[in-house]
Amino acid sequence: MNRDSRSWQPSLSTRVCTDHFFLDDFQEGDLERYHARANPETRTLIRLKVDSVPNTDRRTGSFANPLVQTMSKRPPPKERLVEMQPAGSTDGIDIEQDTTNESCSNIEPDSFWEIDELYFSETDSEDSQPTDEVDDDDFDTGLHNEDINSSFSEEGDFIELDDLELDDLTDDDEPVIDESVESFTTNACWAIISVPLLLSLFKFCPECGARSVIKRINCAGFGIVVNYRCYGILPHEGVWRSSRLRQKKYECNLVVSAAAFLCGMSYSVLESFMTCLSVPYITCSSFYKNNTTNLYPIIVDQWTSMRTALLESRSQLEHVDIAGDGHFDSPGWCAKFCTYSILDIKTGAILDFFVAQKGMYRGDLETFACKEVLLNLVSQGLKVRHFVTDENTRIAKLMRTFFTSITHNYDIWHKARLVKRKLMEMSKKLPKLSEFVAPIVNHFWYSCKKCAGDPKELVERVHSTLLHISNHHAWTADPFEPLKLQLQKERNEKRKKQIVLTSEKLYPYFHKVKHCDHSSRVKHRTLQGLKWFKIESEEFTSLFKYFTSTRFISSIQLCCNFLHTGALEVYHNVRLKLLPKRTSYSLNRMVVGSMVIAIEINKNLTSNRKEFWSYSKSQKKYVSKSRVINKDYSYRKDILQGMWDYVGEGKEPRSIATMLKESQYVKRTIPKNITGLKIPKKSTLLDRSRF
Repeated sequence: MNRDSRSWQPSLSTRVCTDHFFLDDFQEGDLERYHARANPETRTLIRLKVDSVPNTDRRTGSFANPLVQTMSKRPPPKERLVEMQPAGSTDGIDIEQDTTNESCSNIEPDSFWEIDELYFSETDSEDSQPTDEVDDDDFDTGLHNEDINSSFSEEGDFIELDDLELDDLTDDDEPVIDESVESFTTNACWAIISVPLLLSLFKFCPECGARSVIKRINCAGFGIVVNYRCYGILPHEGVWRSSRLRQKKYECNLVVSAAAFLCGMSYSVLESFMTCLSVPYITCSSFYKNNTTNLYPIIVDQWTSMRTALLESRSQLEHVDIAGDGHFDSPGWCAKFCTYSILDIKTGAILDFFVAQKGMYRGDLETFACKEVLLNLVSQGLKVRHFVTDENTRIAKLMRTFFTSITHNYDIWHKARLVKRKLMEMSKKLPKLSEFVAPIVNHFWYSCKKCAGDPKELVERVHSTLLHISNHHAWTADPFEPLKLQLQKERNEKRKKQIVLTSEKLYPYFHKVKHCDHSSRVKHRTLQGLKWFKIESEEFTSLFKYFTSTRFISSIQLCCNFLHTGALEVYHNVRLKLLPKRTSYSLNRMVVGSMVIAIEINKNLTSNRKEFWSYSKSQKKYVSKSRVINKDYSYRKDILQGMWDYVGEGKEPRSIATMLKESQYVKRTIPKNITGLKIPKKSTLLDRSRF
């Protein structure tokens, strides 16, 4: 230590070499044990007394340390390192070391290895030797690791890490951090650094500050392990790791695997990203093993507690209005999973969901998933008044036969989309009808809002569209009597059993709605370039047949409560971020991923929203939309902190399959394949003829 500046102040990491102490400064028991050792290769701990004071007069040329005062002056480090090596071997030591190290300038080469036996550490037992055998699954043996080892590794023995203690990985002397950089250390826990710049720090020993040589470099997943040898007054070997260990698991591997999952990054994407950056990474098996063992149980616990709190608060209410919709894991008819989610219409919170896998249930997956999740909610004491779904006839039958106490409603957004689709198909053959598509759809929304829950009034308001487009805005008599009787005759010809009704009982009839709600000037459609349809025209007849069909009338009656599932469509869009349809997952992965998305949606219910204009290709105009700004992702830190606590406790790993069965998310045995057929041999498939 050579400090000429008077402004210098010692820190917790300041070191003083043994040259500055006398014989009386060392503990006598340690010195006796050092001289009485039977095996010269045994390392002995020699400690200083509490009241020892170093000798500052080092320029006299004499050494106070009795262990080195009898040694003659040794050659410079460059020559000394060459003499230390066996013939024809360099032992991985960098010969181009600086020759200005004063602390090693007065030791003879013959006595060097004797001094090397002094090992100043907390313990001198053999059990304290470090080891690098820490979970072989975390080590990636790909080409990226070989490139790094070939550039920086040296010949020599690799330090074993069999009996590594966790306390040996942490320094007792914490670094002194200036106030100006405290904010950086608080917000940043990890960083990407350059390997050559990192290795340049090992020119000097991290423990004593003497010259050191890198013996070997190994990549432990995302972490780096550097083995070095110090050639100071007390030569020793050490291991530096870029990440701490938790239960023999590198923290960097755990946190990157968990963060990639929470952000919707699959292993293939992570592998491509790290390969592009030339950064070492863990293997695929370690990636999924870390998440399955350490991360999934924490997500299940957090979602279970959130779900329990939501259901307890809703069960105390007099009634609850919910919406449900199914989401398949792939487009078309090749889906493997169907996730049916339930949303609270009033608050927009995701209350529960259920994932049905093909092969576990026979028939329509969406119907079975809907039944299972409704049974779970009813068993929790939830008093459901209205249940809103899309126009699914199987679910409608399920509600009529199984859940008779719950009022089933159709989503007006889905129904309006179906009406628009039907009108657009009709307008391809009847171009004049295209001008009335948007007004008719808008009037459907208006009718659902104004009917006040009365299905009969809703039907009359929707049928008033026929009067409006035929230039009838106030009516007392029925102008459609001839047309209704004609359509009845045509329909009876197709039926096996004829139904004869008077015109008063045939749709459309008007008992509650007697006029249009618009002002008088709207009826002059010629001012806007539009003309009214005549009752005898083909366009009006096509609309009349569609609006008076039995299926259309029965379906719009379920839209009288003006409820829709727009928030569920947003939820399904967010699901694609974590569970994209182009990737196949296991059932456990689908369930846990759905939990993460539900937690994210529920955490951002009160977030600020921003309105913006966007061009709609379907409507061919600019429309107003809203999106959440400054989303709350604090749940990710809570999950990671729960994972740290879970791993740090050292408990036995919990089975994610058992946890999902206990939480009623997996109620049946998962089949080995979704077809239920035995997989044939490859030779059988190749020998199969086309005949």
